[in-house]
Amino acid sequence: MWTCKECIEVAQLVYGVPEMERAAHDAEARDNAGEKAGAYLEKIGKSDLATLTQEEWRAFLDTFRREWSSQMRRLGASCAPPF
Repeated sequence: MWTCKECIEVAQLVYGVPEMERAAHDAEARDNAGEKAGAYLEKIGKSDLATLTQEEWRAFLDTFRREWSSQMRRLGASCAPPF
């Protein structure tokens, strides 16, 4: 499995965290990333994904991915396994 340097540092904190808690963090990160990606669309004045150029589409996806990853690392770092 491949993971980035930033995520691998958090991975050992997340190991052992119950699935329900991980799912809640994922949902929170997804919602936050969706808001940021939506803000990008507002900034460029588009709402129909079918009208995005390839460059705009990639920027939209990069915004979502970057924000989701950042949020998951932040939330993961706050996890404390129940030992």
